[in-house]
Amino acid sequence: MAALPQAPQSYDPAEWQKILTQIETMMTKLAQPAATGYQVTNGTQSRTFDADTTDLAETNDVLATLIDDLKQKGCIA
Repeated sequence: MAALPQAPQSYDPAEWQKILTQIETMMTKLAQPAATGYQVTNGTQSRTFDADTTDLAETNDVLATLIDDLKQKGCIA
């Protein structure tokens, strides 16, 4: 991310409104989910597993929990 410029000595209201509009547009885009269409069925909520001894079902439960958490946060839909 680029550094913000220094504040000008005087402010042009029209230029200030243009900047605010650009910021609002960027914030609206950032607020949208990055991806859509994720569906989890038959998952059991789990946030821990032993990386040395876990099985596929346990890993799937952790993944399902992560997807649900990201959906609740609004990162994905």
